[in-house]
Amino acid sequence: MRVLLLFTCGFVCGCIGTVYLLPDFWPLLPFAAAVLLAILSRFLRFRYSAHCRIILIGFAVSLLWSWGYRKVIIDPVYSAAGTREDGYAEICSYSVTEDDRTKVEAYVHTDHGSVRSSLLLNNVSVRLKPGDRIIGDFRLSPSNQGRDGDEFLYYQSKGILINGYCTVKSVQSPKRYPVRYFPQYLSERIRNKLDVSVPADASGFMKALLTGDRSSLTFEEEQNLSIAGLSHIIAVSGMHVSLLIGILYLILGKGKHTAYLGVPILVLFMLMTGMSASVVRASIMLALVLVAPLVKRENDTPTSLSAAALVILLANPWAVSNTGFQLSFLAVAGLLLCSGPLYQYFRETMPWSIFLSQKRRIPERGKIRRMLWKTGRKITAGILGSICATLGASVFTVPILANVFGRVASCSILSNILCLWAVGLCFMSGLMTVFLSCISSALGSAAGWITAWPVRFILGTARRIAHFSMESLPTSSPYTVIFLVFAYLIVVGIFLFRLRRFGKPLLCIFAVLFGAAFFFHFDERVRTLTITAIDVGQGSCICVRTDDLTAVIDCGGSDAAESGAKAAQYLRRAGVDQVDVLILSHYDRDHVGGVPELIREIPVKTVYLPDVDFQPETRCTLEEVAQKNRLNVQYVTEDIDLTFDNSHLRIFAPVTLENDNAASVSALFSLGDYDMLVTGDLDQQGEHCLLENHDLPDVEVFVAGHHGAATSSGAELLRTICPDDVLISVGKNSYGHPSREALFRFEQIGANVYRTDQNGTIEIRR
Repeated sequence: MRVLLLFTCGFVCGCIGTVYLLPDFWPLLPFAAAVLLAILSRFLRFRYSAHCRIILIGFAVSLLWSWGYRKVIIDPVYSAAGTREDGYAEICSYSVTEDDRTKVEAYVHTDHGSVRSSLLLNNVSVRLKPGDRIIGDFRLSPSNQGRDGDEFLYYQSKGILINGYCTVKSVQSPKRYPVRYFPQYLSERIRNKLDVSVPADASGFMKALLTGDRSSLTFEEEQNLSIAGLSHIIAVSGMHVSLLIGILYLILGKGKHTAYLGVPILVLFMLMTGMSASVVRASIMLALVLVAPLVKRENDTPTSLSAAALVILLANPWAVSNTGFQLSFLAVAGLLLCSGPLYQYFRETMPWSIFLSQKRRIPERGKIRRMLWKTGRKITAGILGSICATLGASVFTVPILANVFGRVASCSILSNILCLWAVGLCFMSGLMTVFLSCISSALGSAAGWITAWPVRFILGTARRIAHFSMESLPTSSPYTVIFLVFAYLIVVGIFLFRLRRFGKPLLCIFAVLFGAAFFFHFDERVRTLTITAIDVGQGSCICVRTDDLTAVIDCGGSDAAESGAKAAQYLRRAGVDQVDVLILSHYDRDHVGGVPELIREIPVKTVYLPDVDFQPETRCTLEEVAQKNRLNVQYVTEDIDLTFDNSHLRIFAPVTLENDNAASVSALFSLGDYDMLVTGDLDQQGEHCLLENHDLPDVEVFVAGHHGAATSSGAELLRTICPDDVLISVGKNSYGHPSREALFRFEQIGANVYRTDQNGTIEIRR
């Protein structure tokens, strides 16, 4: 009986109950109930009474521990949040600057000691490093407060209890680099060596692989890896730790010297890569593997997994809510429980058993024949092992991934078979590159050039798989849900009810359902008309698709490159390989910032630009991008009518040139008697001019002007067009969008209002 495993199962359940289910003031009642049931199980003898007693004890201890952690550590820190003038904090990570904002982790001094915090800094012109002290005015808030007031557990699950803003008044750097920050310093040195030695198109991937720093990866690269089911290779985890210890085994062999050196290396690697749950889990498990022979004990994988979970949750019970924690432990559990039986089943019952069965003798004659037979057996066993490992790890992780990302990667098995061999090669060659670059920059550059090729293979494979229009199945489709339910029924049937003799018919049904989910989902996406407001944060990107037209109106958001990549990703999933019409209303960043990225990823046939003099630098940049990509550019100096087989698109020239918002281009799309109006950031005066010069029809869909600002979407325009549905493309902002006045006007006309900040990407299908 694995006592630690059973105790940990109860402890995990207690943490889940405390974090997700139990009110703040009630955990002591279920604690008392669990203790009482444990005592009763001691006297009520039944088959698994001892097992239940250990689980209940773990559950009770967890409730008490989590309650104490909240009362002693979390609540005092949250109560101390607020405004602090002339406060100070010690930086514990290198600062990162994105979109003119500097983000850093720091230990903020409070009345309850130093608290690990995530800060956004103003008035900082230099890159901060661990050990620096900042003095300034702080605005601190509990890290569990979400944007809309809901509980948000991400930061708390990572041990960060405070989020805040700081206007920095001064920065003090230590005379000597603090020894406690040596792992961060070493990680930064490795990143710098990779920047110098590895070509630019591969250095971001290598930094993520070796140090866990994804900041240099482009949004497109991260999205491609995620869609292809390969994001786990850049999330530093058990695979990376195993490769590290594997290299140590190759150098030192399996002896006590490996254990003495391996454990400190594992601790250093954990600290270097940010102490993520997956790294800590893998490092603890491998440390136990190394130490077991020294204490003359055999390593037991389930017990090691339990020990890792217990250590992490004792340090922070809220870590159970971290997606990385959940995926890491559930993947290993799936590997332990399912991969072995799946491999054994497939190797014995499938056609490839001719290579894998031990009863099959290798041909005795002919060297070439024996070599081909052995090679075929190894290749088949390797491919089958990869398939079974991926399937086993996916058994428990698919529900988590489907809930978090809203899709199920359909090509993950293929992408893992194609790329996993290259990951080990990249890891080892990356370490060699760093080592050689410390000796000679020329040697480092040569090794980096070699390292870049497997990286390009991985990124290229991920890009091609991600560009496949049916690379994933959305969980919003009922056909995907039906397929997943039946797939799990098959798993339960095979493992619990021993339905192995029905394995082939069940696999055939599984394949048919998999194909049907694809077919019906693809058929569901083919509509006469689809209008989409893509969630790009504080910005706008509207997509219109018909049988003969794909039009995009504006493309910009909170993050310029990310908004373009999101639009391209949406179009690829919809099976679109070319944008026929790209209309830009005006040159504000939140309307055009993502255009270069969109054009780079998806071919665009014609771009329509307003011929105005506002923001000339942005206009010049867009013209250069269009010229570089040989696009057809049309300037909207007068109204333009575009007629397609079943639809009509009218582009209205700017009606006034008073300012850049008033000079917005507007667009009216019509399919039969179904109309949509987009006015960009046109204000109410511009709307009045638009109504004076044009006879606008009643529309079914209206994209709110200027993201729902009070100065747009005036009553005069709304009374004229009488929209049924209003789409507000908006994100987190300091402007107050959408305004109460605009929302009230929409309510007065009885329109249905949909917002991307609340509803995400919005699709209207007809």
